[in-house]
Amino acid sequence: MVLNIGLIIMDILWCLTMRSVWANKPLKNEAAWKAFDNIRSFTLFLSSVNIVLKAVAVVFLVFLKSKKI
Repeated sequence: MVLNIGLIIMDILWCLTMRSVWANKPLKNEAAWKAFDNIRSFTLFLSSVNIVLKAVAVVFLVFLKSKKI
């Protein structure tokens, strides 16, 4: 469970870092950046879904653990 919480924190940091890094666009290959924006948005969306699913799993495990004690 501690590992899952650590991974959630790392995922949040990754999303925050990548959102700021990927926000800067170079001036070259402007035509390719539309596709990159779509891939970037999709990747960040999936990362957010991953964070939510992990958080739900941790809450569920805490709930199960409290019922057995």
